[in-house]
Amino acid sequence: MLHSTLRTTLLCALAVTACGDDDGSEPLPDAVVTIVYTPNPIPWSAGPGTTQTCASAPNVWRFSAVFTESAGTGVSLTSVSNVVDGVSQPALTIALSIPALGSGTLLRELCFTAATQHTLQSTFTGTDEEGRSVSFSGPQVTLSAQP
Repeated sequence: MLHSTLRTTLLCALAVTACGDDDGSEPLPDAVVTIVYTPNPIPWSAGPGTTQTCASAPNVWRFSAVFTESAGTGVSLTSVSNVVDGVSQPALTIALSIPALGSGTLLRELCFTAATQHTLQSTFTGTDEEGRSVSFSGPQVTLSAQP
């Protein structure tokens, strides 16, 4: 099976804040984050998983999400909300810092009872280094069925 890498550039949606500080300095630019999921599509793997949630699961999908910031403003991600097979899931707490003009990697593992194909789209939230709220959605990815 051929695996490709999906690249999607996302402009972070930032809350409106006051311009500048009392010292007359300009605020940092809005963060620009690119997400690369590897591998893509995400292959099925026999369980058990490596996380507490998937420790006894028979069907596991493991992948990396690499976030790269390119505008010069660092971002701290604190939660992820997933839509799996069109159904919204509760938000999960994460902790990932993406430095200005740098990158960060989030190792992900999902598990399901059925070894069938699934779809996943994730929305990440947090703050930038100016304290502005950040929220953006990654592309939809496919979790491949057991071969």
